[in-house]
Amino acid sequence: MTAPAIPTDIAPARLAREALVAFASPALQPGERPAAIARAVRAATGDSIDLAAAYGALHGLAGVLDGLRTADDLQAAIGHRAEDARETGARLLQLHGGASAPWPVLRVDMDAAGAGMRGVPRLLLRPQKAFGTIRIDALTTLCNVPPDVWEHTVGEDAVMELEFAAWRARATANGQDIAIDKEALTRRIAWLCRISQQTVRLLGG
Repeated sequence: MTAPAIPTDIAPARLAREALVAFASPALQPGERPAAIARAVRAATGDSIDLAAAYGALHGLAGVLDGLRTADDLQAAIGHRAEDARETGARLLQLHGGASAPWPVLRVDMDAAGAGMRGVPRLLLRPQKAFGTIRIDALTTLCNVPPDVWEHTVGEDAVMELEFAAWRARATANGQDIAIDKEALTRRIAWLCRISQQTVRLLGG
């Protein structure tokens, strides 16, 4: 298969960083992630690789809910020096490709009977950033959410907010009377807290 041509209006340095944005795309199956991440890192670190092939393999992946940043953000953070990109690419590979420990969020549950709750509570996913909390629904709140989580963005939206939108859409599609898997949601938020915080710190804000 012939590799697509690199668009003439995109410099190779920017193109490499666009590949980085595809790191954690949910369009990838778990078994496909390591190879895609490795391709992105090689493209970003200036190793010998066909940038056009990297573009064709990674550019079209949809949905970067737990990806990194926009290409411009990455370019500004990493700069143009190959040694800087190599070091940053390797650290990003370790962070996004490894089994990062979840952030220690604290889940607080109210008793449904004591709260006078009947039926399944409506999904809220309402953050109170100043207090480090996320209100899951009327009965459950997550505490100890680090403030820099909200600085990890794709475009103009925080990655965590994009994740919330996906869960809300799922709840709407299934009907709000269907209970969500709070354990899975809590694990997902805790993992995104860790990834978001470390990515922001690694890229310098």
